[in-house]
Amino acid sequence: MVRNYKRKTKRGLQYTQDNIQEAKLEINAGHCNIYSPSKRFKIPYTTLLYKLKGVRAVKNRSQGKATSIPEEAEKRLAECIKTMDKWGFGITRREMLELVGSYVQRNKSDTSFKDGTPGEDWLLDFKKRHNLSIIKPQAVEYARKSVLAPFVINHYFDVPEKVLSDNDIEDKSHNIYHLDETSFCTDPSKSKVVGEKNSPSTRINGWHHQRRDSQIHPMLQQRMVGLKLMSSTTTKNAFIPHALHEGPILLLYGGHTTHVDNRVIYLAIENKIIIVKLPPHTSHLLQLLDLSTFKQLKEDWDAKLVAWQRQHIGVRLPKRTFSALMDTA
Repeated sequence: MVRNYKRKTKRGLQYTQDNIQEAKLEINAGHCNIYSPSKRFKIPYTTLLYKLKGVRAVKNRSQGKATSIPEEAEKRLAECIKTMDKWGFGITRREMLELVGSYVQRNKSDTSFKDGTPGEDWLLDFKKRHNLSIIKPQAVEYARKSVLAPFVINHYFDVPEKVLSDNDIEDKSHNIYHLDETSFCTDPSKSKVVGEKNSPSTRINGWHHQRRDSQIHPMLQQRMVGLKLMSSTTTKNAFIPHALHEGPILLLYGGHTTHVDNRVIYLAIENKIIIVKLPPHTSHLLQLLDLSTFKQLKEDWDAKLVAWQRQHIGVRLPKRTFSALMDTA
């Protein structure tokens, strides 16, 4: 079967279903014979003749062979697949084919499917028709999925909006901070290499397993590495000196209980810092640093690691070099 067929002629594209209906009305009303509307609408004579006799069905929108299952049934199936995927219950390739096969057998549909079950060629065309693709799903905890209800997400946006409005900092982006923690590999894992096709590729490192060093926001100095994200020490010595104090400051970050304590709250009050925490289990959707900034930073960090390893073959990255290299990234 040709999987990437390209139409070679414009046959069947020069007239529409409306043209056929108009031609039939004229002929049935006795205003003309078949030849006249056939020529005017560029409808083949035999096609129009068969339409009048009821031999041919409705013109297929795809301009080709009709689909194996009805078009409306295909649409409903595609929408169901998208809905299942949205809520974390995506259909696998095998389940998809078995589902269609079950429909065909239950409705006793006349198809060209072998043993009543479609194959990969049908699935390929089905994906093209309904804008679908085979993708690897990201594992998300049930707790994360269950908090995606609109009233949870909408409420989170309502709170910062009220804070910005009440404190007259809506147009002061420099007074809004988003804080998060992340980890960085000390072995390149994102950079791909050019190699021979169908041949394994290896990368030399200086140790027997991949190692990750915890690092706080890049604005913090080396002495801060390893400290808790929002302890009173990091708040007083790292965040407050770097924050611009032109009126109240809005600080957004994750909602884990270990991220804040009473000393942090006292410091925040003294320095006019308003803390708004993300709802629990929503960082994969609302944590902007995870969704944007850290992704680019880690790609740049990976490139720096590759360059460093070229000059230090078989050597483990020292922590003192870690901070210096992170600064350049």
